[in-house]
Amino acid sequence: MNKQDNRNKLYFGLGTIGRDMFYAFEANTLLHFLTYVLDLPVWVFAAASMILSVMRIFDAFNDPITGLLIDNIRSPWGKFKPAILVGGVLSAIFSVLLFANIGTGWGFVIIFGIAYLLWDITYGINDIGYWTLLPAMSSDQKQREKTGAFARICANIGMYIVMVAWQPVTTALGNTQEVWFWCAVVIAAVYLLGLLFPLLGVKEKRVAPEQQESTSVKQMVNALVKNDQLMWTTLAMGLFMIGYCTTVNFAVTYMKYIFGDEGMYVVLVAVVGVSQLGTLAVYPAVAAKMNRRQLYTLGTALVLVGYVVFFLADTSLALIAIGAVLGERTSRELVRTGSDTARVTALFTDLSSWAAQQLTALDCPPDEDGNVLIGVPGIFHEKEQEAARGFGFPEFRRLTNNEIPLEENERNTYEDFGYWCRQIPRT
Repeated sequence: MNKQDNRNKLYFGLGTIGRDMFYAFEANTLLHFLTYVLDLPVWVFAAASMILSVMRIFDAFNDPITGLLIDNIRSPWGKFKPAILVGGVLSAIFSVLLFANIGTGWGFVIIFGIAYLLWDITYGINDIGYWTLLPAMSSDQKQREKTGAFARICANIGMYIVMVAWQPVTTALGNTQEVWFWCAVVIAAVYLLGLLFPLLGVKEKRVAPEQQESTSVKQMVNALVKNDQLMWTTLAMGLFMIGYCTTVNFAVTYMKYIFGDEGMYVVLVAVVGVSQLGTLAVYPAVAAKMNRRQLYTLGTALVLVGYVVFFLADTSLALIAIGAVLGERTSRELVRTGSDTARVTALFTDLSSWAAQQLTALDCPPDEDGNVLIGVPGIFHEKEQEAARGFGFPEFRRLTNNEIPLEENERNTYEDFGYWCRQIPRT
């Protein structure tokens, strides 16, 4: 690991602290703010709640479109940092507006709906730009894994700072709309300051704008709708996030009305936070001994057990904590494991730019036209073929020898393994 890799790892990770503080504040407190802080008429509260619900569904369509926009950015500063900067500044503005005094009645509903929609879009631009910056920082897979692991630890620290602190801090300061507004301002400022770490400190490998290929809406749609595996994964993720977000947002309500002590919410979150950091430490060892199907099945089973424990917990703090640890912690690993399939789309998109950056350093013999091939490992299947073609990898080359040593349980005797390839002009 060289000096620049260490610098990238540190600055990329530190940037996630403020980002997750920012997201956790909005995601975990906005419903509480609307319910217990603002004195809204019932119909206004119902309309605002409906907006939150509809926007959760909108997320499923927003992210692919956002990824398409970022992939088509052409600038001297690359495609990721402009998205991080613009998305960060705009999402901070709209987040503060959500906690501002924006009137009552239909005026509140309209302004709140527009602000939340724009917050969702702009934070998505920042979020996708931020995490797609990771593969552009290094061609070394182990280095990327180390950087990603450190970033996840930092992100969890930022998230749990807010999760533990927001309830006692806002209560101590008076729990008024003005208090919440200034808390939102402070957290937005921390978020923006944290973005300076990756913007100024991280150095990624860039492709000259004139060498970058564009991805069309048609290619994106084909990659999504003609790949049944991706569609099923997306549906599963959407349903999972509905349940996950509903559970997290009602945690304070549960502790207040069922357990009977709202102040114990902080203790519950602290227990889950320590559990989460511990799981991050042991997860690689567990994942090394289990395949993805086993991890997914285990995660699903433990989430179900967690909900059963919640159902039986009533006012038992011990059972509530056990249910939270099982349901919340394992659910996050379920997301991490299940979403790997969905990331194939991002892989095809990002690999084009990364490959063009790397080929000058590779000893790849060009063909008679001066082109070289870059390949993505995979199996031949017509659904995979549609996705590969959509992102410019139309040719499949089968691996016909035994160059790759595999254990017996790693072999696949009923599918053709090889590489989805595309031609890249050698520079």
